[in-house]
Amino acid sequence: MKIGESFPDYYQCLSLEFGANYDKIKEHFRQLAKVYHPDNPITGSKIHFQKILKAYQILTSERDRGIYDYAYTNFLENSARNNISQSRSIKTESSNTEKSKNHRSESYLKMIPPSRVVFAHNVTEYAKKGLMRKGYRMKDRTKWTGIDYDVEIKVLESETKEILRANIPLTVRILCPDCYGSDIHCSACGGGGSYKSFRNLCVDLIPNRWKNGQTIDLELSKYRPDKLTYFKKKKIKIRLSVLSVDSKSL
Repeated sequence: MKIGESFPDYYQCLSLEFGANYDKIKEHFRQLAKVYHPDNPITGSKIHFQKILKAYQILTSERDRGIYDYAYTNFLENSARNNISQSRSIKTESSNTEKSKNHRSESYLKMIPPSRVVFAHNVTEYAKKGLMRKGYRMKDRTKWTGIDYDVEIKVLESETKEILRANIPLTVRILCPDCYGSDIHCSACGGGGSYKSFRNLCVDLIPNRWKNGQTIDLELSKYRPDKLTYFKKKKIKIRLSVLSVDSKSL
């Protein structure tokens, strides 16, 4: 199921052509699932089933497929350029082969480290400035600090041409799966109906589709992990910043 040594070809995994529509993806997945499902005593394979399931999940997700297709086409273009260069001379062939190996060893999706996902509103700093006094609201703090966003994602200049993903940890309330919040005597939730937890909000950045200093507003109700989980905030405002100098400390 691979184009190269590490780049996964989810289309080939499901015996599909690039750009296949949803119905084709669903049809092929069902056919292969019958063959490789672990419950099949003859041809069942847990490893193969997990591979086709992963391919199906990626290609049927509007967001994930958009990112994957972008990486897929770029990988093929880079591979084609490498192949042309390799045919010119033995020296060039050796050099480009090494570059191709280095390229294939990288994931098509690069994670931004947590240290560069920074929450803008710091309670401690607000307290030092006297902005936590009774009666102060967030709009008042925004007015005094000039910060009108919730989270800043810092990207190194060398990363702007890569497909990036940042995980933003956010507070959520999870509805009790036993009583669905309707039983004050529920032993699972202690009658609270829900409990506090955290979930990551994934933000993906595709090259040439965002710019330095841009802010994006997300309606969190559209990004709920499941039906029982609710983000505490209704909206989140994210600022995207490009660091002009690649700092090793970040």
